[in-house]
Amino acid sequence: MKQITCGKLALHWLTPSTLVSEAELEQGVHPSEWREAQNWQAKTRRDEFLRSRWLLRRLTGYQGILGKTPAGAPVWPPASVGSLTHKSGFIGLALLPSSDWLSIGIDAEDPARMQLAFAPRLCLPAEEALLRKLADGDLEHQRFLLTVLFSFKEALFKTLFPLGEIMFYCHDAEITGLDQQSGQITVCLRRDVAPVAPTGLVLTGSYRSLDSDGRTFVLTCIGIERTVSGGTGRDSCG
Repeated sequence: MKQITCGKLALHWLTPSTLVSEAELEQGVHPSEWREAQNWQAKTRRDEFLRSRWLLRRLTGYQGILGKTPAGAPVWPPASVGSLTHKSGFIGLALLPSSDWLSIGIDAEDPARMQLAFAPRLCLPAEEALLRKLADGDLEHQRFLLTVLFSFKEALFKTLFPLGEIMFYCHDAEITGLDQQSGQITVCLRRDVAPVAPTGLVLTGSYRSLDSDGRTFVLTCIGIERTVSGGTGRDSCG
């Protein structure tokens, strides 16, 4: 495993080529997690589940159950907030002190799987126009940017859902800025999703391209710090 960065967040990245034996997995996860995974037929899903829990416990030494709230939000180890992402056997984990952070979200996506035909389901008209402008006629780059948009909205959901446990979807948040030099993304909420995340709230996060074991991923992240009013900045888009 290795540590990588995305914007202000550091995360641990575990690749399929990092070998962890069955014995190590069984000893390194909670017994209930091991039993649960034995019922799954899909090997990739089983491996990602067990390896992500093994990674968390290896990093923290936490031995309790990594549970979920009734609404499905993760319950992280005491004094921590975190986020997990996995794609094709690759696993990313960010874990930070809850004394400094309210919530964080990370996501990884494969741009090779994105199609421009998905844009109406993922984008508002203004977002489609923004991506076309940034791509400047390069359809392959436009597809990459659409992957960034989708991944960032996934990371945004992971960040905000635990704070209000209100379902929201791609069209409930609008990306208003995407800086290709700095990797900074600006998003405006179009509905209330949590007490600290009302309609009109503007948050900022980050994206990057990540090459790993012959694969290329889009990696996105966003977090809400306790020491500031929201994300890396809070404002209103009206």
